[in-house]
Amino acid sequence: MVDERTADWVNGDPVTNRFTGDVGTVKWTHARQSDGKRFVRVRGAWPEVWENGHWVIGQGAHQRTCYECGYPFRTDVADATFCLCCTRHHRPRYEADAVSTTHAHNRLFGNATPYRAPDPAPSPKPAPARPDDEDFEVPF
Repeated sequence: MVDERTADWVNGDPVTNRFTGDVGTVKWTHARQSDGKRFVRVRGAWPEVWENGHWVIGQGAHQRTCYECGYPFRTDVADATFCLCCTRHHRPRYEADAVSTTHAHNRLFGNATPYRAPDPAPSPKPAPARPDDEDFEVPF
């Protein structure tokens, strides 16, 4: 079931059972049609099991407590301060229409104005009609 602790978990996040040390990955169920509630399952070498509060986010040798959310997490870094979910929130969020560094560089040093096709040249005046040759004989 979705609670405050599991709300930021994403499909595929690594999790560890805090009592047995088993590892697995997060799998969210589809929302129930009756009330729209979603539940978390844990995939691993065994059949999928429901998340029952015994699972912590992350895998590794050290169990730490996140400074931001206060929930325990597992990691291989002994002095880690943020869990996987909070680290994900600290990443910069770019707007969909934001200008990337590459595009900004191209604007500065590339062709600064968008390419516009040159206006088509005016069509030349039609050639004057040739006078018919009077001595031209039709072969048939």
